[in-house]
Amino acid sequence: MANEYSVEIAAAIKNFLDTDDWHYSFDSEDGIFNFTLQIGKKIKKLAYKIKVRKDDFTVYTIAPIGPNVDDAEEMANMGEYLHRANYGLINGNFEFDYDDGEIRYKSFVDCEDQIPSNAVIQNSIYLSANSFKRYSDGMVDIIFGGKSAKDAYEKCKQEYLNSVLEMMAQMQGDDDSSDDD
Repeated sequence: MANEYSVEIAAAIKNFLDTDDWHYSFDSEDGIFNFTLQIGKKIKKLAYKIKVRKDDFTVYTIAPIGPNVDDAEEMANMGEYLHRANYGLINGNFEFDYDDGEIRYKSFVDCEDQIPSNAVIQNSIYLSANSFKRYSDGMVDIIFGGKSAKDAYEKCKQEYLNSVLEMMAQMQGDDDSSDDD
């Protein structure tokens, strides 16, 4: 049986993807968009599924890597790492399938009585990409480097803080140079 979904919400998502020149497929029976996005870090490409329902849509972003399900320590480290990463996230969260090791990010958009704008759709797609950019090095460090969850998380947290400080310094430099005019 086909999934009931909002044709209007699906059309808004399709319009955004078409306007932004994305390459995607759409399952019109189940209301699911599929596409990939290059993020350029150690995890190069993410797979996306956008599931449209009657009054909402959910963006699932799936990592191309995962821990070895036969390695209990690696699985435990990844589960702890993702819990640490999730703490304090405002919109969306990482999910971890303990049966097959799949790692994904989920973002839910409530559309009751409204059609989402291009900005809302764009934010829902890029939110997960940015979360993967921020935390993917830790995933790689656990899977390929044997790091503990805490060490991998602390490294990502420090790298993020350093990037924020660098951005602030650049902004301050831009402000200082405009004072000279």
